[in-house]
Amino acid sequence: DNETTGNTAVGYGTGYRNVTGQNNTWVGYGAGLGASGQSNSSNVGVGMNALTSITTAAESVMVGHLAGDAITTGGSNTGLGKGALGTTVSGTRMVAVGQGALGNGAITSNHSVAVGMDAGLSLTSGTVVAMGYNAAVAMTTGVGNVAIGSGSLAAHTTGNENIAIGSGAASGLTIGQRNV
Repeated sequence: DNETTGNTAVGYGTGYRNVTGQNNTWVGYGAGLGASGQSNSSNVGVGMNALTSITTAAESVMVGHLAGDAITTGGSNTGLGKGALGTTVSGTRMVAVGQGALGNGAITSNHSVAVGMDAGLSLTSGTVVAMGYNAAVAMTTGVGNVAIGSGSLAAHTTGNENIAIGSGAASGLTIGQRNV
């Protein structure tokens, strides 16, 4: 008996390795599978392999195939869409809505928001608010960047405190600081 309470698991391998964690809901093949001997609590994973690598993360909600599938310790995250927050490992307090949103950069930072397909796709560290298809898609590092509009800051890879509003705004900017 693994002493878990308040957990709901539907699907092959769901929540299988969660030892003492409580109040989780797992739905879909491999959702919340986790690492051997680990415990996590108050998570929701819906979709094939959603939160499948989870170890000790808590209070995260992932809905979609491979949503948050690499998260191990990062908690208080919300991901909606296939591959949303897909390679994030330890980032916390992030919101990703849309297929691939914040999904490819192995994020270890906190407090980013991405809405739209592939918005903030490559972010690894820093913070970004990216709203729109491919907004800040190439950004890897930077603090305080805002990209609102389809393709805004699309080529930007590094830099801090840049603001681009409108479809394609600053889409050719690759590096830089404090641009509006």
